[in-house]
Amino acid sequence: MDRNSLAKIFLYLYPYRKYCLFIAALSVFTLIYTFIAVNPQQQDLLLIPAVLTLVWTLIFYLSICIFQPRPLFVNKVSFLQRIKQKFYHFLRVLLVFILIALTLTVIVFSFRLFNALN
Repeated sequence: MDRNSLAKIFLYLYPYRKYCLFIAALSVFTLIYTFIAVNPQQQDLLLIPAVLTLVWTLIFYLSICIFQPRPLFVNKVSFLQRIKQKFYHFLRVLLVFILIALTLTVIVFSFRLFNALN
């Protein structure tokens, strides 16, 4: 899968980013409600799915926002503009690697938490 097809997928998903934020807000409200109103013996049944939903929706939201198509470099720009563009490109690549590491961490975290429920 090349960069353009990944950008097309996330460009299609871009209008749905507000739903990711809505689901994340519901997860936060569930967390708050669980801490306030639910007795401690039943908190695990609501806390673990709420935390995992919050983390996964925020990762999905970040993925949608990061992988948007950017304009290509224009040849007739100043030297400082080219350095600035390359620096921003480097920061985006670094953010992608951080996002991949975060996703792998959340996968391990998800398996551990779901095993804790059983």
